[in-house]
Amino acid sequence: MKRFYIYFASIFLSLTLLFSVVTRAQDFDVTILETKKEAPLSVEPKAEKELLAARLGDIDASAAIKISFPALDEAFEDREIFAEYGVTGLVERQYGQYKVEIFVARKPVQAYGLYSFYRNPSSLKTDFGNEGDIDDSGSIVRFWQGSRYVQVSKVQKTGAVEKQLQQLAKAISSEITKLEEKENAQLTLEDIENAKSLPSVIAHLPQTDLKARTVRYILGKKAFSRITGLDGEKFDFYPNFGTEVAFADYATDKNQGHLLIFEYHTPQQSINAYGKLVKEREGLSQQDLAKSIIKREGNYIIEAYDFTEMLLAEQLVASIKYDYVVKWIDYSKPSSSFSSEATKTAQMLISVFSIIGIGLLAALSGGTVLGCTIFLVRRRRAGQNPGFSDAGGMVRLNLDEVMLSESGKKLLKSGE
Repeated sequence: MKRFYIYFASIFLSLTLLFSVVTRAQDFDVTILETKKEAPLSVEPKAEKELLAARLGDIDASAAIKISFPALDEAFEDREIFAEYGVTGLVERQYGQYKVEIFVARKPVQAYGLYSFYRNPSSLKTDFGNEGDIDDSGSIVRFWQGSRYVQVSKVQKTGAVEKQLQQLAKAISSEITKLEEKENAQLTLEDIENAKSLPSVIAHLPQTDLKARTVRYILGKKAFSRITGLDGEKFDFYPNFGTEVAFADYATDKNQGHLLIFEYHTPQQSINAYGKLVKEREGLSQQDLAKSIIKREGNYIIEAYDFTEMLLAEQLVASIKYDYVVKWIDYSKPSSSFSSEATKTAQMLISVFSIIGIGLLAALSGGTVLGCTIFLVRRRRAGQNPGFSDAGGMVRLNLDEVMLSESGKKLLKSGE
């Protein structure tokens, strides 16, 4: 009977520990998901107010600072585009005949993507921010810097001076640099440089015959359709940088066309997306099929289309190779300092011992309750039975009344 209780207590303890571990694991998963959850689309860009001072670039402000949320406001025509590029807020202010707009994104690559969406291939390159340009008409300057995309444009069509426009843009860029140094005081030089780097899929675009300033970085179906003229619904787009697209125009003296590179997180996603495209192409005529080429390379899907001659398209597609690398999907580098690692280790040890303690406490409590219950039940049963014990089915011979005669008549004689 005691062995049964030992087995029961062991099973109860094991189940308690298992339940505690599973519960803790679920809590851990929820924590991880919460850390990866993107910031909401409506976040008031308080820091950006510092950038738009009362006087900027020797020009006085002519209006108050205005804050809006273009990804949520239906008054913005490109509301869905802003949502795809992770724009959380917009800060704008007017300086005389110029308007400064600062779009704040979650990640630097999203700010770069928004800049690439709006830039004009015929514009001229500038040295503002990480990358920028001035429109060929001289009426607007665009650049991206860190997680911000900036537009400085003329409000009035006449009377503006291009030099003042660039002076104002340069002043904004300098103010952003100061703000970044303040915000990133704890970051290393490597982290700061990573914030200036382009997405890896952009770096895989061939440079040969690349048409200047046509490179675009796409993260959603709406921007994809606007840039390429293709139906974005025919392509798989996954959230949280699950699908990154590089687009560019290529041209020679007699040939030109477009090149697309889709990058997916996993090979399975690229296989599914490639199969969908192949199935879509089955309904095309031979003439339409001859105008485009698709290829799957690792996690990449490469498509070249609308080329006058397909030889250039074939060469471009063949030159693209997928590099198998390990990277952080959410583009945020984890802290690797000794103090942070020590803190994580201590938290893990505390969690493990907490789980063990909770399991032991639950086992002891459960065992005590079960033992008391069994004891009380047995005592109650004992009180209901008469004051003698059951012999368990044994037979007892009552020989108390039987006495052997002392006459010796029935005693065996000697030799018998």
